[in-house]
Amino acid sequence: MLYQIAIPSRSRAHAQKTIANLSPVLYENIVIVCPSDQYEEYRNAVPDDSMVMPFDGFGIAAKRDFILKSKKYGKVLMFDDDLKFYRRTEDNKFLPMVPAETVPMVEMILSYLDKYAMCGLVDKFMSQHTARPHIECHRFNQTLCFNRDLFPDPWPTFRGLIAEEHDMMLQLLTRGIRTAVITEYSKTDKPYDRGGCSDWRTTEIMKQEIERMAQLWPGIVSYTDHPDPNHPQGYKVIFNWRQAKRIGGII
Repeated sequence: MLYQIAIPSRSRAHAQKTIANLSPVLYENIVIVCPSDQYEEYRNAVPDDSMVMPFDGFGIAAKRDFILKSKKYGKVLMFDDDLKFYRRTEDNKFLPMVPAETVPMVEMILSYLDKYAMCGLVDKFMSQHTARPHIECHRFNQTLCFNRDLFPDPWPTFRGLIAEEHDMMLQLLTRGIRTAVITEYSKTDKPYDRGGCSDWRTTEIMKQEIERMAQLWPGIVSYTDHPDPNHPQGYKVIFNWRQAKRIGGII
């Protein structure tokens, strides 16, 4: 089965948690996309059978769009570089996976991409409360998986400096393209850890981008402007997925 696992990364050559938590069987399908000036450091740090690709653009959306348009195969799985994976048990618990267990997880994602142009894994913090084995047309992040052969014409693009994954989903939903959130597997990360977007992402940038998103998607994206310890940007952002589906004729 032809596919690629693309991992955008920055300033974390020696902290590649996602690769460490994936099976070595998958390494030959992995490409790390990193800043050009960090290429040698990454090349010396990641497994020899994984590819490292330099990229000179700024911001995660530009890097994701570069990956999306570097079309090697129809299916590309974009995993953030700091993920830990979990599997769902029969009694509805989520247990950490050892690397070998990630092979069936990837196989399940690829099977979903036979039907859906975009899918991903549920967040662990909300996973126990989500129906099995998947839900359609709702938020997910960090595991952005695509079948580019199912994309509408013209293709959607990654835009902005934050919330680029939700913007991509909204572009698909409002054009009638369904997405899927797989709930048999899950993942966690460590938000705002050193490296990655934290190299350049400031509170001011996050506020500007949230305001931009609300202007771009009126009636779909809104925010409350008040202090919130769970949202470092200072805004709580609200996505009206039902309205996006309504615009796309999905409901």
